Amino acid sequence: MKHIYLIDEHISSKQNGVGTYVRHFAQLFDATDSQINILSFNAEVKDLSISVINGICRYDIPYCAQGNFLLTGKLVFPLLSLYIEDKKDNVFFVSHSPCTEFLRAIRINFPMSKIVFIIHDQGWTTPLLGNSECLKELKDSKPIKGLNRYSANFVRKYCNEEKKMYRIADAIICLSHSTYSLLHDFYEVPYNKIYFIPNCSPNVINRTSIEKRKARNILHLDNKEKILLFVGRTTKAKGIIELLKAFEHLCGTHDNVRLVIVGEVHSFAAFSQLTPTCSSRIIYTGLISSEQLALWYASADIGILPSYTEQCSYAALEMMSSPGIVVTTNGWGLNEMFHNENAIIAPIQRKSNEIETKQLEENLYSALIKALTLEEPDLDALKIQCRTLLKNRYNFDNVSLKYKKLLNDITSAI
Repeated sequence: MKHIYLIDEHISSKQNGVGTYVRHFAQLFDATDSQINILSFNAEVKDLSISVINGICRYDIPYCAQGNFLLTGKLVFPLLSLYIEDKKDNVFFVSHSPCTEFLRAIRINFPMSKIVFIIHDQGWTTPLLGNSECLKELKDSKPIKGLNRYSANFVRKYCNEEKKMYRIADAIICLSHSTYSLLHDFYEVPYNKIYFIPNCSPNVINRTSIEKRKARNILHLDNKEKILLFVGRTTKAKGIIELLKAFEHLCGTHDNVRLVIVGEVHSFAAFSQLTPTCSSRIIYTGLISSEQLALWYASADIGILPSYTEQCSYAALEMMSSPGIVVTTNGWGLNEMFHNENAIIAPIQRKSNEIETKQLEENLYSALIKALTLEEPDLDALKIQCRTLLKNRYNFDNVSLKYKKLLNDITSAI
């Protein structure tokens, strides 16, 4: 039997895609062949706590090092080695970064075990807003117009750490073809260590549908309004600023629209200044449960993903399912998930490697206008294309098979 150990960070998992990944992870494996263990750092406990819930063994590790758990590997893993037997059928899955010393601590304390690193994001994507051409120029130490020296040095240093991490790991999972190619061409990782396994959600295709009118009644929404839904971290790289500006413009021409932003907001005062005339038409939900989120998906007319960069967004998969009408960009990773047949694209335009943010704002406005004015047959065509892509590319059974193959590959390797 294979023993799988997934590294989780309790606090951040409440509010990002990694948390969704953790919740779905155990379902990818055959319970008769694999024992799932979750090592949850910064958990709400005073001492190390070990429990078994629904067949999954949890190791809850208390908060320490001011929450920077990646610095605690040399302390924690010697302790865990008292409870976890080191053997070749152990596989540690790690997705937090940068974590070079953390990975080394696993390797030292569990030398027979295998390590898989999962790329949910990379250090260059946010500073460079998904511009991989800039990344290649930075490798050659070329100055990048519009990028200050601090940011350039940060990216170079982070990339060097990532290279060290990838060398320590026995296998690397990437969620997009673009990252697959980048790992080999830029990070110099051999292809035999790289596995392309996109995200999927067991609930996307088969979940019980909630009728839109019922969901809106529960949420006290007007059935005549067009609900536009954003789900995710409200950061610059997610395109939230351009979206708010585009929505301010949209409210000048459309009376029956409402924007719902699901996710924690740290810059509410700054955001409100971007929407001086339409604040009453914006709902900020903060962090909410998966059950509440399902209601918002069911209530929405249009899902919006204005990001500059994603890997394989769970929000994107959910929006493909419901509402099925998606306005998005051609940003890094998103250009693999969406095209003109299954979404309405607001292109990101660059001039001399600099992002034209004003142009993206205008393109989002135009894309939203198009989504709001499409005829029913065109809307149905978009929904059909989204459902087809979910069924064929992001199929749960296919993804599960890829994980099982990876396990067999690395545990049978000499």
